[in-house]
Order: sequence, then structure tokens, then C-alpha cells
Amino acid sequence: LPEMLVSVFAALEGNADIAVGNAVGSVTANTGLILCLSLVCMTCAMQRKQFGMKACLLLAAVLALFQRADVVFKRSFSEEKNRQFPGDISAKLRPLGLNYYVTCPGSPLEAERSAKSRLKQWALSTRCYPQDFEARLTRVRKKPRILFLTRLWDPEEPAVQQYPELQAEWRQVNADRIELLHRLQSAFPAQFTGGVSDNACARRQCPELILPDKLTGKRAYLHRMQHTEICVASTGLHGSTGWKLAEYVAAGRAIVTEPLRYTLPGGFEEGKNYKTYTSPAECEAQLRQLLADPAAILAMAQHNAAYYQAWLRPEQQVRQALRQLETGEM
Repeated sequence: LPEMLVSVFAALEGNADIAVGNAVGSVTANTGLILCLSLVCMTCAMQRKQFGMKACLLLAAVLALFQRADVVFKRSFSEEKNRQFPGDISAKLRPLGLNYYVTCPGSPLEAERSAKSRLKQWALSTRCYPQDFEARLTRVRKKPRILFLTRLWDPEEPAVQQYPELQAEWRQVNADRIELLHRLQSAFPAQFTGGVSDNACARRQCPELILPDKLTGKRAYLHRMQHTEICVASTGLHGSTGWKLAEYVAAGRAIVTEPLRYTLPGGFEEGKNYKTYTSPAECEAQLRQLLADPAAILAMAQHNAAYYQAWLRPEQQVRQALRQLETGEM
């Protein structure tokens, strides 16, 4: 009903683009939410032929929306990959920046949840507001702490059995994370907190790295992060920039991460906002450099706190996107 009213009034006022965009957006969002919630509840097996047809239809719908839009803000923004889009779509793309999950009091998205869902969210302490992440590092202790909490992706899930390339990627991501955790545990036994969350894959591959719930729960993780000087991040699936990087920035921490494959706006720069590594040995070396220079840790943390206030805080991200529209700058 709300979508219908918006479309009707928009059409009556001559705003056909709003009417069409509202209808398409509503259908896309509702379909996506239903599919995502279904996958959360249970594994969904799908034949390759069915998946291919639906993926093509979804891609066609996205391309159609991109064609109608004047500007498209894209989280995974890469000038090289953008050139793969047909027509003039690549010229319309702009970098959105980092993202992570937060909400706000009175959010209409929260209101649409069932009472049972909201109760579960409250019980698990997963609902977070921007201020829950925000912190400022004002001093570096004599023995700075290091944090790397991660998860493993299970390549044995039925949903990926038909996709050998995807399984291989998941196995490689898991192997890299396990090797890095072992390296950092051995190199910094008194200063490092790290491990993987409990799931079937972790129990098979590295039960010794599974962390207790008291460390992996959302509130416990936030507390630990805000009392750690240096946080380690790894690349997500498909080379994506994970949510944790944004969370570290919001908390104003020093960061060591794998190289970022996508462009971020606002001058988020290697050396100033983060250090990079391409192997466990290099990660250890970068951490040792920071540990030997407390002033560098503090400076990096302060740069990230400033970047958060200017570019990542939700209202600032929207404001900066609008500024890009006005000025044409990225």
C-alpha cells in the first residue's frame, strides 16, 4: 500500500521517474529480503540452470536501472572493472565508500521487522547505532594490543557444491586466514587476540582457533576493538572490502590490511590510514614497525577518526555523495 500511494501521487504530479523507480525498487528490495531471510533460515539448493536464468534476469534489471539513472553510487568502485559495463554506464558510476551495519532509533526498516525478530536482535545485542562503534585513541599503552577476529566460509555447503571456482576461492580465503592467525599468535603471544567464530567449517579445519562466545558476541567485540590499538583486516569474498575495515575506522584504530582493490573517496591512503600486507610474514613485519613507533599508531588512529567524521559517519556519507553530484569531484 505505501509503495502504491507513492507511485500514484508521483504519477499525478508528473514525476514518472519517481513512480517507476519506486515500483522497481520496491519489488527488488522485497524480493532480495525474502531470498536473504530464506537463506538465513535454511540452506537453499538450486540447480545451475535455474540459477543462471535468474542471475541473468537480475543482471538485466540492474543494467536497466543503471541506464535510466544519471549517477550510480557503487560501494565496490573500480575504474578498471567499471569499464566492463556496456554503453555509458561506467561514466555514471561514483565511489560510495566504506560501509558497515548500523541503524538509528525509529528506523522504518527496523519497524518492518516482526516482534519476534526484534526480540531476538535485542537478546543477541546485534542492533548497533553509530555511536556504539565510535571511539578515539588518545594514548598508546606500553604493549599495544592487536586484534584479528574473522570467520571461515564452508565450501561443503550444498549451495556451492556445483561451483568449483567458488569452492576454490572459499578454501583459499580460509587457508589464508588460518595461516595468518597462527603466525600472529606465535609472533605476539602476549599482545594478540584473534581467532575464528564457531561454525562447522572451523570445527573441521582449526578447532584450536575457535573463540568463545564471550569474545565473538557483538558487544564483546566492540568492547575489545575499542580497547585495542591495532586491528588487522583481510580481504572478503570476491576481493571485497569487508565491514570490519569500516568498523575499525569508526573506532579510530590503527589498521593493517590486505591491499584494497576498490577506490575509496576522500583521500583514504596507504601509509596514512592503513598499512598493507600480502603474506603473513609481511603482516607480522608491518605490525612490528607499528609496535616500535607508538607515535605512528596514534597518528594513524587520529587520521582514521577524522576520516570517519568527514566521510563514513552515515549522515556524512550521504552529504559527501550529494557533494559529488554538485561538484563532479570524487
